[in-house]
Amino acid sequence: TLDPGNETHLFRFEGSARDRVLFDLISESRNTAYWRLINPYAGVVFGPSTTDDVTVTLPYDGQYYLLLEGRIGEGAQAIDYEFNVRSTA
Repeated sequence: TLDPGNETHLFRFEGSARDRVLFDLISESRNTAYWRLINPYAGVVFGPSTTDDVTVTLPYDGQYYLLLEGRIGEGAQAIDYEFNVRSTA
């Protein structure tokens, strides 16, 4: 849960170059949050995106950071969410 709804949650995972990964936003209670993926060199792989499903091929080996972010205007209203990240290979 993003509580307040304008905060950011950060998730980290190890990836390898050429891995195909599906990011599946299963549910999001207010339909206002977005997400982005940052590569090991601080470049944006995708996002900000409000798309429910995003499939990418990772460009590098190393640690990736997935940010789930509420919009600044959301303020105090919490946003419940659920997502899944998995390899598609």
